[in-house]
Amino acid sequence: MPDKEIIKTMNTMALPVLAGSFGQMIFSVADQAIIGRLSVEGFAAVGVVANLIYLLTGTLGALSVAFVIIFGKAIGSADNIKQSRIFSTAFSLALIIGVGFGIISIVFGGWFLREFYGLKGQVHEYAYDYLAIAGWGLGLNMLIFLFSSYFKNLKKTNISLIANLISLTVNFIIDYILVFGKFGMPRLGVKGAAIGTIVGLALNVLIFIFFFKRHKTVNFRFMIKLNEIKEMMKLYFPIMGQDFVESTLFVMLITAIVTRLDTYSIAVYNLLEVVSSVIILPAYSYGGVAMALVSQNFKNQSNTELNQYPKTAVMCSLFIILTLTGIIFIFPDILGIITDDSKLLTEAYGICIFALLIQLINAVSQVYKYTLQSIGYETWILKYSTIISLLSCIVIYFAISVFELGLVGLYIGMGLMYFMLAAGYTGKTIMG
Repeated sequence: MPDKEIIKTMNTMALPVLAGSFGQMIFSVADQAIIGRLSVEGFAAVGVVANLIYLLTGTLGALSVAFVIIFGKAIGSADNIKQSRIFSTAFSLALIIGVGFGIISIVFGGWFLREFYGLKGQVHEYAYDYLAIAGWGLGLNMLIFLFSSYFKNLKKTNISLIANLISLTVNFIIDYILVFGKFGMPRLGVKGAAIGTIVGLALNVLIFIFFFKRHKTVNFRFMIKLNEIKEMMKLYFPIMGQDFVESTLFVMLITAIVTRLDTYSIAVYNLLEVVSSVIILPAYSYGGVAMALVSQNFKNQSNTELNQYPKTAVMCSLFIILTLTGIIFIFPDILGIITDDSKLLTEAYGICIFALLIQLINAVSQVYKYTLQSIGYETWILKYSTIISLLSCIVIYFAISVFELGLVGLYIGMGLMYFMLAAGYTGKTIMG
């Protein structure tokens, strides 16, 4: 069993992060839940775009992973100048990327949704309306990730929770008013949901800025320092490649396969992806904390001591995931929070538990991936995850398109992928 002090430390840091992550996830769920009461077409459209933005945010958010590792090592060596330079450079990059993606979403979003995802008619129109506005959320999310990482290294993770709870409340209120046209406001539908998300995320950033000024340990200036860029990019590109191949590209390809099926299959997939994304959050939260602790103590502790962090993270995250899965198993009607379409819920119930249980394997994979990244194995992870993800994609294609197993074939393939990734990452950590 892990040391009780380590368990206490990780829970103290990870639980506020987890609560904040749930809040972040609810931004996406809230839009889909509200739109799900308008039409299946709107629910399918918002689900596709929200999933796309979420995945791209994760890939570009690898900048925050590189930031955690480098900033943590700077804290460990008490280098205040280094901390300020890496902080300013990371945030300046996030601002540039965010503005760029917002413009691209408006100019090329409609073409991409039509040509890559094959969306047509009303679903395509809804999807582009949502993307043109919500696309600006990518940059805001990157800033939120970086602020969260900053306060995580300072062990002030409760600030993330405060920011998320306030901004989430505002998001819900604006969604309700603008989507349904309440209190004399126009009925904007999917556009209203997108506006609510952007306002909520912007408020989240403003709250972080307020607390940053109160607990500031570094100075921020808009700048791009070459040395810090090189150091971050040395970590960022392998980490970004890992996430892009393993999560973004893989899921985009699978989504492209699913969107060739009927509308209800798209909607069921979106519903299960929303629930799975919530279920796996404990692994991301505890894995991120393990990464920060390993980075800060890498030079001061032995491998045996460092290995206690991922072991504790796995144990805690699996306990929470099993608890959440059990709640859904006992109270399956909880899925009705997202949509009230009876046919959609009936089809989702049949494979929901299987889709969630494979997240237990995914949790082990994520925690040990974070650990390997913090000790310098990011290039090895990129190579290994590329091979496994591509093989899994081929298996899933044949399962869905050739053997016509539908979404059951999809989750069988994903389960195999998670198992191979977890086995590889765990084995590499143990063998060192």
